[in-house]
Amino acid sequence: MKIRTLALPAAVVLILGTNTAAATPTWSPRPQEIKPFLPAGTTNPAIADGVALGKQVATYTASGLGPAAANPAAPADSPERYVDFPGGTLPPGVTITEAQALNVLKRIKANLAAAGLGLADVVSMRA
Repeated sequence: MKIRTLALPAAVVLILGTNTAAATPTWSPRPQEIKPFLPAGTTNPAIADGVALGKQVATYTASGLGPAAANPAAPADSPERYVDFPGGTLPPGVTITEAQALNVLKRIKANLAAAGLGLADVVSMRA
């Protein structure tokens, strides 16, 4: 196997194998596998350190889903406008920010459903 060394900034050296016959790295999933990498001692993939997707795993990317105006009685562009509770009244202990987050999650769920997917299909989400 040929080894190539690249010098990178901050004295980091990366060593890359150029022989494709080398053993598959342990992080590499099978072509149709979704492989979560979990912290030691955990089994819940919702708290994975990372996720590797096989080459044949189809992906769906949604973007730009914010809260929907759900309370028409509230002033336009006010935080209360995006509260999705009956009458725009927050339950005890729920902040406007939390209410807006619940609104966004409801929109994400609807977006996934329109694509034939569900919350269990989500591999990664950034907010």
